[in-house]
Amino acid sequence: MEFKGKELSGKYLSCIYIICVICSGMVGEILTYRTPWTITGSIGGIIQMIATLSIPIIGMSIGKSFINDERDFKEYYKDIFIRYIIPFGIYYVLLKILSLGQYKVVEITGTILGMFILAPFIKVLLQNLNEKKLKYLIGLIFVGSIINVYFEMFWIDMTIDFSVFSSWLVFCVIGYVLPQIKSKKTKKNIYTLGLLAAALTFMVRAVPIDTQLWSVSPTMILYSSAVFLFLINFKWTTLDRVKVIRKPVNFINNHKVGIFFAHNFIIDNILYDKLNISANRFKVVFGSGIVLISVLVLGGAIAALVDWIILKYQERLIKAARGIVNKLSDINSYKHYLIWIFVSLVITFMAESLLREGMEYALDFVHFVNHKKFIANFLLVLAGTSPCLLFKRHYLVLGLLCEVLVGFSAASAVMYGFRGTPLTYSDFFAIQDGLAIAGEYVSMPMIVAVVVILAILIFINVRLARCKVTRKSKINLFGIGVILVVFLFAKVNLNYVLKEGILDPVTWDIKYSYNQNGFYFSLYNSYLGYKREKPELYNAENIEALKENIQVPGNSEFVLGGTGEEEGAGNDLENTTSKSAEDPNVIMIQLESIMDPLTFEGVSLTGDPLKNIREISERTTSGKFFVPSYGGGTARSEFEVLTGMSLDYFSSGELPHNTYLKKECIESIAYVLDSEIYDKTLIHNYQGSFYERNKAYEHLGFERYIPMEYMYNRQFWDVEYPEDQLILDNIKATLETTEKSDFIFAIGVQTHGSYKTEYESEDSEIIVTGSLDEMYINQLQDYVDDLVMVDRMVAELVEYIDNLEEPTILAIYSDHLPAYGPIGEQYSQEEQYTTQYFIYDNMGFEKDDRDIEAYELTTRIFDMLGVPGGVMNQFHRNYKADEDYQQKMEYLQYDMLDGKKYIYNKTTPYTRTNMKMGIKEITIDDAIISDGSIEVIGKNFNEFSCIYVDGKPVPTEYVDGNKLIGELSSSKATNIKVHQLTRRNKSIGATKEYVIPK
Repeated sequence: MEFKGKELSGKYLSCIYIICVICSGMVGEILTYRTPWTITGSIGGIIQMIATLSIPIIGMSIGKSFINDERDFKEYYKDIFIRYIIPFGIYYVLLKILSLGQYKVVEITGTILGMFILAPFIKVLLQNLNEKKLKYLIGLIFVGSIINVYFEMFWIDMTIDFSVFSSWLVFCVIGYVLPQIKSKKTKKNIYTLGLLAAALTFMVRAVPIDTQLWSVSPTMILYSSAVFLFLINFKWTTLDRVKVIRKPVNFINNHKVGIFFAHNFIIDNILYDKLNISANRFKVVFGSGIVLISVLVLGGAIAALVDWIILKYQERLIKAARGIVNKLSDINSYKHYLIWIFVSLVITFMAESLLREGMEYALDFVHFVNHKKFIANFLLVLAGTSPCLLFKRHYLVLGLLCEVLVGFSAASAVMYGFRGTPLTYSDFFAIQDGLAIAGEYVSMPMIVAVVVILAILIFINVRLARCKVTRKSKINLFGIGVILVVFLFAKVNLNYVLKEGILDPVTWDIKYSYNQNGFYFSLYNSYLGYKREKPELYNAENIEALKENIQVPGNSEFVLGGTGEEEGAGNDLENTTSKSAEDPNVIMIQLESIMDPLTFEGVSLTGDPLKNIREISERTTSGKFFVPSYGGGTARSEFEVLTGMSLDYFSSGELPHNTYLKKECIESIAYVLDSEIYDKTLIHNYQGSFYERNKAYEHLGFERYIPMEYMYNRQFWDVEYPEDQLILDNIKATLETTEKSDFIFAIGVQTHGSYKTEYESEDSEIIVTGSLDEMYINQLQDYVDDLVMVDRMVAELVEYIDNLEEPTILAIYSDHLPAYGPIGEQYSQEEQYTTQYFIYDNMGFEKDDRDIEAYELTTRIFDMLGVPGGVMNQFHRNYKADEDYQQKMEYLQYDMLDGKKYIYNKTTPYTRTNMKMGIKEITIDDAIISDGSIEVIGKNFNEFSCIYVDGKPVPTEYVDGNKLIGELSSSKATNIKVHQLTRRNKSIGATKEYVIPK
């Protein structure tokens, strides 16, 4: 076979490899699933065969250009910079912006750029080889590809690595050799072998098997070599005279770089994503042609516009590039930018080290496999510290910003050690509560360490304040530009890593999510979660469909015992049912951090610290209890229990007490139970203002609150967390002093961490020993000593209920597992979020064990009592078996919390209650003023009582329940009150005002 005429024109070759590149994009998006051995499959196979030519033809075209190329390295790279590098940067940024960060450069781009960069080195090698050596090199390439591709298929292990022959650079070598072949016989052999390879390739590509489309195989070498040899020997002069062919070819040749970069953007973001071109018969046969034409037209339009800009400003761009290069020689003019980048990198790495408790684990996160996650976190830090570029005292501002960021990560590490979960955005709403807890663990060495650190920071900041960055103009336009670019790039990168699933937040497992996604992204994501997004399926029609199986406020039998209303009850429901004959007391107790120590490996105990709870669970309804927190976040579990809502649809670590319960009423079991029949009491043996329960629970329907400040007869005053026996005492007192049935929700804290690493006790009933570190053994002994007391309290309460003449149902569960090191090492991820519960009663209900979510507990209780319960209770009961149960729960919760409240007919059926404090009313009977002091006589004072004189607190001495003595700086006093103060001197309640007689 012989062809006469001119060799292949460069513009036609450019046009062909652009079409091949576009086909390569179509293969991935359109032809993934096609029917084999059909017209669809055949066309798909042909398109894939064309796609496989993309890199080989480009590589061989580069090799062909070596033949008469006399450029040196400098001239070559200058030409590459102008023709490819500048356009590459412009197109990449433009398409990133147009796709909101979703544009990604496919593998083919890097391969082609790599070949261009290495081309002059290959050229020097080839130009120094004679014809004989070139033949040997071609033979090695072919044999090497056979060994590298086929030997592995037959499990033949080669000690020699032949992977170099799988490099796409081999096509540069082939492209250099093919145009110089003179032998007609050799050409004919190449065509024959290439035709056979094409037939084999077509057969493989026409069936849906997992083949390596881009592998450098012997068939690929033969097939592409035959095509390229045909192209460069074909007579093109006739075609070039045809106007309808010549014009588009010239256009494609002039804008090939732009079309090349635009092709996968158009296929991915427009034709496939927006128009959903999938691989059915019509779309493969006809859609493929549409895609090809569309990419050429749209890509050409984008390319023409951008190329015009590049050509217009090319000289300026080159001049700017030279200016940047010249400026780089003066490091003092930009070293503060380098320091800013380097410091941000160090801050990011420090945060990951603190999060993972070790640099070696942080290095694992920075490892190549996770580098995109690390980069996403680094870009956030870079954006957060970038405002320093606007100030002349650049280093001082950078230092202050870094100190804040490091402070966040250090605080997170401390919180992780204390409660088992890292810092989240919601914690900023609970700073006061956090300080209240932290204050109890402050020691002199800690104070000294803090003072030393602050002194060092002050010294560093003073030194940094002396350093100024000089610049010519007052307004740093370049700095502003850098900040905008960093923020834009950080945002674009975040969109990309989230869409690709590289970063994947897990709201229900905060610790796991932080470790997987990095500290700063996770902290930022916990903030984003507060911007509640409307679920896709949320609308009035879907909520109305749910209402068909839910009795809502205003309908009969909505609440247990009727729907009566009384002043201050916080319930606006119509009284449509009468009081039932038997309205049992409902008692729910949330025990802090209960786990079974017998489950630990490497530990031995001389007894069972949960013997009573274990025995009760075995003879009554019980099971696993799946909670939304681990090691901390008590309020999260109690919110799920009380409301029946799932925190999976809240932000990571969010505390609804801070985000919702400060301002609005939310349906809870307390609201659902009729206030004419039930007294609703909250009991908590800890600070009454913690998690702002003294305000939050008024929005959950509670009428009485008994916190630690209103409790009496505390046994242990030298510990942070009081004994849970106080819970039992106040439950008994509540049941014995109320006339109605009672709903009591009690929160115990005795087994709360942290547990002492150096602990000794002569009173331990159960001794802990084992092979674990001494620190862990001591912590477990401390925990077990409290656990024994809690277990005993539970047994006493059950015995009390057995002897109670009132029908009563008791539910006890744990809010989360404790923050104890071996749990993370020995428990699975699911086990770390699993506690236990049981439901006991004195009414004879049958045992019915089930594993439940925390938000299902109140529904279980209502099921046992045979009443509907509230909206969420009925929802769980009626829709749990549905496949879209979770979707429905998400948009129902959104409707109740953030939406239009269609479920309540666009109204709010509940009003805020006015909680009374304590069981016993604290009163003032008399106040006696003497020299420099005041003696207040009254009833029910305790150690938390403080005298206020004319609205101001005075130093107060607690004498007994009937007497307080205060210090006066003045003999003038008119109005007296006694306030109950928390440990942080915050008032959560006061007596009526007593006016001193004149």
